[in-house]
Amino acid sequence: MSLPMIGTKRGQVLSVNEVRIHEQTLLIIHYTLEADGPQAVYEGRLGPEATYPGIAGGDTVDITFAMRIPTRIHKV
Repeated sequence: MSLPMIGTKRGQVLSVNEVRIHEQTLLIIHYTLEADGPQAVYEGRLGPEATYPGIAGGDTVDITFAMRIPTRIHKV
């Protein structure tokens, strides 16, 4: 596992599921990191403001981490 404490890594979105909890929207995102290969699948929960419009499986992205938790996803 190579999740960084802080920094950005290149990866690929596998799936995105939207859930609403107490009127708040969360995106549950499954992704892989280039450094770890396709066998290592990770999950992150982010608000829509931390991603980009139209995020979908198959997108190549840069994922920003803080304390090994994804905090922002940008499309490459």
